[in-house]
Amino acid sequence: MLLPLPFIASSSAPFRLPAWSRHHLNSGIPVYFVHDDSQDILTISLVCSEGATTETLPGSASMTGALLQRGTSSRSGSDIADAVDALGAVFRTSGNRDSMSLTMTGLAEHAVSMTR
Repeated sequence: MLLPLPFIASSSAPFRLPAWSRHHLNSGIPVYFVHDDSQDILTISLVCSEGATTETLPGSASMTGALLQRGTSSRSGSDIADAVDALGAVFRTSGNRDSMSLTMTGLAEHAVSMTR
């Protein structure tokens, strides 16, 4: 069975990465910021460069992310889920060979609340 080739535009605008800036938290952790006023959506990602290849206990990177959704010392898993739902946001954790990440996506107007 032959599948059609994807359409490729003969003249397309060149792809340009958006402007970004780098900042550091008081703890020294770098923060990369990409601002785009044309979008109403905000995505915040925390990526740790420790994953399956560096863990001493197999599965600990993925397990740490999964446990964060079940709660912390100051908020239960239900409290976290309710707060995320109230903002109409999505909170995800993931772990792979090279990293572990926490990502929250929601409306930009809720930026401050999304970081609490």
